[in-house]
Amino acid sequence: MSKAEECKTEVGAADVDMEDMLERKPASTMEGMCLRSCLMKKFEVMDASGKFVSEVALQHAEKVTSGAEDKMKLASEIINACANIEVSSNHCQAAEDYGKCFKQEANARGIDENYQF
Repeated sequence: MSKAEECKTEVGAADVDMEDMLERKPASTMEGMCLRSCLMKKFEVMDASGKFVSEVALQHAEKVTSGAEDKMKLASEIINACANIEVSSNHCQAAEDYGKCFKQEANARGIDENYQF
């Protein structure tokens, strides 16, 4: 959460932008999109050119799932499906594009937005 607070300040996001993100809702403002981009960069899953870094995302997934084989298989499928999608050159919009892809791919695999790790 400390990184989220840092990003909130950096991009001028409002409390509602944080709430949308925490509730796994699409961003409703540009600041909300930029909040997500900032976080992706701080966690190094988005590089300086706005591209998704799947290797780092897999490392994060491994930590979150404790390496559980079934969960890692799903995480890998979702990450690989979204890694090379065409996204906006605007990094804030790109973060939203990736997020939309992750949500669609998770839903397609029976994972809803209320999942627990």
